[in-house]
Amino acid sequence: SSEFQTDWGTRGVGSSSEIYDPGSYSKGSVSALNTAELSAAFWQEHRPAIAFAMWSAILPWNRLDSLGHLHEVLTGDFYREQVESVPEQTWSSAGLLDSAVGGLLGLEILGSNDSMRFSPHLPVEWDQIAVKNIALPHSKIALALHQTIEEADLDVHNQGSPTVIHFEPEIPLGAEIQGAEFAGHAIAASVSRAGEDEHAKVRLEAPAGASHCRVRFTGGVSLSPILSTPQPGDASTGIKLTHVDLRQRILSIDADVNTAGNAAVRLRTPWKIIGVRGAQVRSLSGVSYELTMQPPAAPGDPSAYRRAHAEVTFASP
Repeated sequence: SSEFQTDWGTRGVGSSSEIYDPGSYSKGSVSALNTAELSAAFWQEHRPAIAFAMWSAILPWNRLDSLGHLHEVLTGDFYREQVESVPEQTWSSAGLLDSAVGGLLGLEILGSNDSMRFSPHLPVEWDQIAVKNIALPHSKIALALHQTIEEADLDVHNQGSPTVIHFEPEIPLGAEIQGAEFAGHAIAASVSRAGEDEHAKVRLEAPAGASHCRVRFTGGVSLSPILSTPQPGDASTGIKLTHVDLRQRILSIDADVNTAGNAAVRLRTPWKIIGVRGAQVRSLSGVSYELTMQPPAAPGDPSAYRRAHAEVTFASP
């Protein structure tokens, strides 16, 4: 929720707590390491849209002070260094990279079996990603993934012995598998859905040299919040997703939104939208949309966060 999430990371103490002090090192500051660990936990618990927003909040830290250096902690109320913060902390950089490898890329080395798992979570804005120098006991692997609205293409380069790769890319919620091929032959593919996350699953026996896998799917919907890039001294105003659910062609989204900031998410889907509640939708292309959440009117501070709920209904097949 917005009590903990800011545009630059996660507070250690919620803003409504009696002990909350945004300038305190331990009672309200934002830690890069803790934010990275929390994003990894949300990826692990199958909530990728929220996880990516948390992880991305750390990236602007690279430009806050010396370029490429990450502070230890920032204040909880404004985007600025906390007075006791170390301006370059190895833990901060290590946490960002570790959560990227384990969460964003979903890389898991199964060394005792001389195999690995590649379960990437690509946000809506990304259509490709590559990673190389993945070391296994008897091989070194390079992977390049290209993803569209209807397929995931994986190029594998194996320098070493044949290796088993469990390829499990995130696909749109509600998508259905149409088939999969590896090295020119059809292979078995299945779907795993848990929480706010859906993945295709195939098992590849990657030989030495280059090989290629293609997983085809149809339908479904992907989403990600449109993230804010804070400037020094800014307060937090960006949208904070709290829950996503798809049931019977109805996509439900809960979020904390601030009228002083951005309240939009991106949707990508080949399905036809036939109804929207609690938001305004704008078409960006044939399959891409911008959905702006509309919080209920409430008295009090107009710049405060309020909980908003939206539902998008898609046409039946």
